[in-house]
Amino acid sequence: MSLPKIRTLLLTIAAFAATAAPAAAQSVVSTPTAKTLYKNGPSGRFIMDGTWLRKLDNRQSGPQRETGTKGWTRVSVPNAWNAGDDSDASFAGGVGWYRKDFRFPSNNRNRSWVVRFESVNYRSRVWLNGKPVGSNRGAYLPFEIRLPRGDIRRGRVNHLVIRVDSRRLPTDFPPAGLSTTGVPTGGWWNYGGLLREVYLREIDDVDFNTVVVRPNLPCATCPATIQYRVTLRNYGDSSRRVTVRARFGTRGVTLGTKAIGPKRFASFTKSLRIPRPRLWSPDSPNLYSAPLRITRTSRVRHSRKRRS
Repeated sequence: MSLPKIRTLLLTIAAFAATAAPAAAQSVVSTPTAKTLYKNGPSGRFIMDGTWLRKLDNRQSGPQRETGTKGWTRVSVPNAWNAGDDSDASFAGGVGWYRKDFRFPSNNRNRSWVVRFESVNYRSRVWLNGKPVGSNRGAYLPFEIRLPRGDIRRGRVNHLVIRVDSRRLPTDFPPAGLSTTGVPTGGWWNYGGLLREVYLREIDDVDFNTVVVRPNLPCATCPATIQYRVTLRNYGDSSRRVTVRARFGTRGVTLGTKAIGPKRFASFTKSLRIPRPRLWSPDSPNLYSAPLRITRTSRVRHSRKRRS
């Protein structure tokens, strides 16, 4: 074969390879918007929707070049990487990485931020801009991770990376294992990934740390006692004097006023008696709204909606 023909053949092969190879996923930078998909939960949430990036990879450590695009696929969240795959290997689980490139909705340096995951199956490790910020184990309850102020790039692009490991252990819930024939077992289907939405949440110094609103009803015709146990945390650098107020149905209740030192916690307790509670039943599925709010200098700083 002559040299010109060989050169033409090589160029043809190169052109075919370029068109056949999948294109690298392009990073899409977005700013989360102040929107939630349901009413219950804390205020100050910004949904991290739009385009995410995903790759399947068993590495243990954080990605060395999380700003690159090689190997990433564009997806939306919620996302299960093995949706539609009913193989034994899919049920046994695997490891996937998710990445969101974004700008914070506010550049106010007096604000703190947390990232809130509504459901991740099963073990997760989280990095912000290449630095580890937290981890979690479990699939079915929301969890939050505080983002250190020093790691936030205000006014610039930030990179949130989550390593998700859906491989189950006998000590997990539901417990995993193998049948007598070597088939993976472990309850319902083992979907891997970010299975519900992800939010950023803005904090103005003082935030709810734990909230318990527990009704106590000795009998079907007895008065009910509503027990409140609320713990607040001050993320700020100065002491803050705050008041916690609540509502149960149409009844208002003040849990108290306290000064909380910088980086400290404070607890509030209260009991409320309901003489004739309207109970839940299939014929009359009544629920009481039970929102709480934190106020400082007569201004609402944070609120939390609940139904009981």
